[in-house]
Amino acid sequence: MGLVVGFGGQKGGSGKTTSATGMAVMAAKHGLKVMLGDLDLIQRSAVEWGERRAASGIKPAIEVRAMTPEAIAKTRELVELLVLDLPGRADKITYDVAKQADLLVVVTDANLLELSPTVHLLHALKDVDIKSPRVVVALTKVRDADREQEARKYLKEAGYPALRDALPDYVSIHDIANDGSAAPDISQPPVAEQVKRFFTGIMKALERATEPTQEASLQKSKEREKQGRGRER
Repeated sequence: MGLVVGFGGQKGGSGKTTSATGMAVMAAKHGLKVMLGDLDLIQRSAVEWGERRAASGIKPAIEVRAMTPEAIAKTRELVELLVLDLPGRADKITYDVAKQADLLVVVTDANLLELSPTVHLLHALKDVDIKSPRVVVALTKVRDADREQEARKYLKEAGYPALRDALPDYVSIHDIANDGSAAPDISQPPVAEQVKRFFTGIMKALERATEPTQEASLQKSKEREKQGRGRER
């Protein structure tokens, strides 16, 4: 059964789809069997991105499907990593996905117009016991170091420190989506290095979030093996 990472937020335009498509491409470049699920059945931004990527023949190819939260359980069995692009608002879908995902990445721009509602969303998720390490905050569209530090301070004081590396607000990151490319497709430094650090940080967060599950699975395997040896005797 594959892992599930969802990208959501309280508002649209925060870089959520940019992050989701980038995560899918980054994982595929590392050899994982990936699928990108678009849960915004009205805008279908990820689906349209996938169509442009396929038409352009860009590799690695990414399978993109429009889906509902009810399809997550069956779909994750088909891949090693299921990446979900949530609607650009916090609603029932956000909570349905958060309950099923191994990791929910709450994406936010580094300004108060987005930081304040982002903290409200994180509080609401925590109230229903969806919290760290299964929920992390990622700063995107960062324009300068001062604004980034102010955003980090705001989030930390609210009790939700952001991931160490942010996704910068380079024009190239947004423009390449026009032909179906994604942030990890950029090869020019220093953008490529910053992009790599951003998505590597998310992959590490996914590893931390699933460590208890992996340990439990290993323990169950050992118990079954022990029981098997007992029956053989």
